[in-house]
Amino acid sequence: MQDAISLFTEVVKGAIPFGMTFALGQLIVNTFMGMAFGGRISFR
Repeated sequence: MQDAISLFTEVVKGAIPFGMTFALGQLIVNTFMGMAFGGRISFR
């Protein structure tokens, strides 16, 4: 059980930088799309 917990910890430590990068990128994209289209974006 301790091995599983330590393995999970290692995986999470490796994934945190990618998660932060994607979250920041999503924030930037939403900000620019909101400015460009006035907050109204509809894909049809």
